[in-house]
Amino acid sequence: MIICHCNVIDCERIETAVGEALQRMPASCIKPEHVFSECGTKPNCGCCCELMGMIIEDVAADLGQRA
Repeated sequence: MIICHCNVIDCERIETAVGEALQRMPASCIKPEHVFSECGTKPNCGCCCELMGMIIEDVAADLGQRA
C-alpha cells in the first residue's frame, strides 16, 4: 500500500528503511525524516508523516526495540 503519494513510498519500503536505520540508531530516534532520507527523498506535503510514524513504531516493536 502506498503511504506517501507525493514520493510514491509504499509500506514495504518504509519497513526496509526503518530496518536500515535501526542498524545506526535507536528506534526512539527514528522519525519520518529518516525514512525519507533512506528513500532518497524529502517530505512534500507531510500528510503521510503520522501514518509513517505508526509504521516506524510497529516495525521497531516487531524487531524487539522500543520506539
